[in-house]
Amino acid sequence: MDSRSLNHLIYFIKSLNRLYLYLFVPLLLKSFFSNSQTVKVNDMFSQEPLSDVYIFNTKKNKYTSTDKNGIFNLKFFSVNDTLTFSLMGYDDKRVTVEDIILNSNLIEMSVNEKELSEIVLSVARTALQSKKITQKVEIIDKNSIIKNSPATGAEVLQLAPSVRIQKSQGGGGSPVIRGFEANRVLLVVDGIRMNNGIFRSGHLQNAITVDPNSLERVEIIYGSSSVGYGSDALGGVVHYYTKTPKINNANKLINFFSSTFNSSRQSIINHLSSEASFKKAAILTSFTFSKFGDIIMGKNRQHGFQNWGLVDEYSSNSSSLYFESPSKNSNPNVQKNSGYNQVDFLQKIVFTLPKEKQLLINFQLSKSSNIPRFDKLNETIKNKLRFAEWNYGPQKRLLISPQLKIFPKKKFLYKGNITGAYQWVKESRIQRRFESLERINQNENVNIFSLNADFEVRKTRRISVVYGFEFIGNKIKSDAFRERLSVLGNKITKTHLIGRFPSRYPNNGSYYFVSAAYSNLRFDLSSKSSFSFGARYTSTKIKASWVNEQFLKNKNLNLKTKNNALTGSISSSYRPNKNIKANILFSTGFRSPNIDDIGKIRENRGVLIIPNPELKPEYVYNFEGGLTFSNEDIFSIEGRFFNSNIKNYIGRIISPFSEDVSNNDIWSLIIDKGKLLTQINQNIGNARIYGASIDGMAVILPGFNIMGNINLTDTTINNRIGPLPSILPLYGNVRINYKNQKFNLTLSNNFSGRKLSKDYSRGGEDKIEETPIINSKMGNESYYGSPKWSIYSIIAALDHYENVRISFSVENIFDLHYKEFASGISAPGRSIILNLNVKF
Repeated sequence: MDSRSLNHLIYFIKSLNRLYLYLFVPLLLKSFFSNSQTVKVNDMFSQEPLSDVYIFNTKKNKYTSTDKNGIFNLKFFSVNDTLTFSLMGYDDKRVTVEDIILNSNLIEMSVNEKELSEIVLSVARTALQSKKITQKVEIIDKNSIIKNSPATGAEVLQLAPSVRIQKSQGGGGSPVIRGFEANRVLLVVDGIRMNNGIFRSGHLQNAITVDPNSLERVEIIYGSSSVGYGSDALGGVVHYYTKTPKINNANKLINFFSSTFNSSRQSIINHLSSEASFKKAAILTSFTFSKFGDIIMGKNRQHGFQNWGLVDEYSSNSSSLYFESPSKNSNPNVQKNSGYNQVDFLQKIVFTLPKEKQLLINFQLSKSSNIPRFDKLNETIKNKLRFAEWNYGPQKRLLISPQLKIFPKKKFLYKGNITGAYQWVKESRIQRRFESLERINQNENVNIFSLNADFEVRKTRRISVVYGFEFIGNKIKSDAFRERLSVLGNKITKTHLIGRFPSRYPNNGSYYFVSAAYSNLRFDLSSKSSFSFGARYTSTKIKASWVNEQFLKNKNLNLKTKNNALTGSISSSYRPNKNIKANILFSTGFRSPNIDDIGKIRENRGVLIIPNPELKPEYVYNFEGGLTFSNEDIFSIEGRFFNSNIKNYIGRIISPFSEDVSNNDIWSLIIDKGKLLTQINQNIGNARIYGASIDGMAVILPGFNIMGNINLTDTTINNRIGPLPSILPLYGNVRINYKNQKFNLTLSNNFSGRKLSKDYSRGGEDKIEETPIINSKMGNESYYGSPKWSIYSIIAALDHYENVRISFSVENIFDLHYKEFASGISAPGRSIILNLNVKF
């Protein structure tokens, strides 16, 4: 075909397109107006119909509104009209009548940013206005995450002033809430429990498997939340909400790229995501690649301990390299063996189904490299490093979850979410001592199946009722083995299997099952007061089996346990006027012992924890009150106090092991030519944790505000185990913020008081050995406890261009050396952070 013929063909095709636009589209519109003229308006996030939406044309001489089902009729408007949709709390939306018809007669409206910050999704497992909630809830929104660019899913929680993060290594992060930590705090992602049958009572790093770059928001609920979430929610709930693609979005394709550099962590994080929106479907794909180097600690030692935390020597050993002796560290402020790599992937696909249903497919994958256990690699015996290798093997988390949203609009089933999920979690531990060619490998594989169903009764102006069910099954396989290394020079050439080693959990398999039902009623007594009542019944079962286990008095043991719990909450909120709000809350919670509590075998610093199949559940009885004074957006102050009484508290105590025939001392075992003291987890009686917090905000000048928070937690001393673990010293922060359309700036001060050594737990959870040593020259050395600290940081963000955001931060401006309470690694020193975000 010659060029002239090709031009004629192109002209002919264009003519056909014009004919279609001028002839067939008007016919289509005319056909539509002669048949179906109803249009539905939904909330874009919840897909709920929106009533009383005001709709008008450009000249404002034609108008109507939606009915209780979110429906209005187009007969009032002409084909050429452009309509504006307006509803308080939502962003106005402008759409042509032609586009409405071509987009299946559906309009979706977005909650504006300010109103969205006042909506809480997690407390009752449905959307509620924060003013009607009695519990303390902190929301970390997407804008805050982008501005602060946290490195991990654990560090994002530090944006909530009342949460602190414990770390044993660079790839760590265990949230502490109101004196509760690890398996007493519940982690949830997209409505699915992350806590599983082997969640530890010590310190965890599972939160780092959630990618902060894929988050839409995070909600932290403080205090017992067992009605909505069941076991483990004693101290609170951390609920991660990942981003969800929007169906029929005006922007059909949105790409996002970000890159973050951190000097003291020697890290680079690159993130790329893409969202495609179609008429009845949408898809989001997200990748994050993180490379963390060795953390550089601060050099300014205001605490006065010149050698505390310094790394003078370190292990250069790896999976392929062998060195008999430690290496000299040329810069002791660099914490060698604290770096690691991680890849995170998220994909979500949303479909609109017939009869007002929506299906969401949620796929998440996180995989790390080996994560060096920094505190163990710096553990010494007789002033010599103990371990040549101590790594968490590649940590993996897989989630596949279909979620079905339904809107039957019946009296007792107005709408609902049904969420199924499969999770696979792999953990491993690899360790080898110096002057040894024997390496120990421990592997844990957890397969988790779950089904959650959350339903809502048709709301009235005064009453809201939600109810639901939960079923969870955990299958846990735990094994361990020893291998001997063959070495040539400094290279490991081969490994040879020697035999089995005691596994961390029951060596013949274990199972953990949960079934539960709950309901929650909210009732507005008047426009000024609200009342809430909830109840949950939970049944937990454990099956575990050991075969020829040397650390059990009964070498072959089959274990079956069953625990049932009825928990509840009752609360009231009173608002005498728009400036004052008072809350009061009574709640009960519980934590059923999991496989980690009952069946763990673990050695730490000469102490061996052995299984105890006789454990009973912990129960907590919580009382909380709060009072808030506010003057719209100009000033607010909130004070809260809480008291948690715990029954059957599980703690570690020394336990005899009389079956050890090789040793006359019944309180210890001889293993690997080393003498180990034996401990078990035991119900040690009752305990009490109590505390208070104050949060405040005030506008100083237009664009300027100041925000502050202070927290105090304390506990009574238990006669059997002494002080409880995870009780933080006084801590808080102050932030001064400036913001305009193109630029915002934050100056912050985070601080912590001192924790005395006598207030540390005796079970080792608080890591007293990681605090400074005093009186060493006097021959009466002891531990100082945690020194107080105070750091200053600044963040500046520039939004000069519409789709480009650049931020510059300096954290720990004065390069202070400090450790977070109970942490085994020093915090980063002065950090220069550069962040680029581009939307295209």
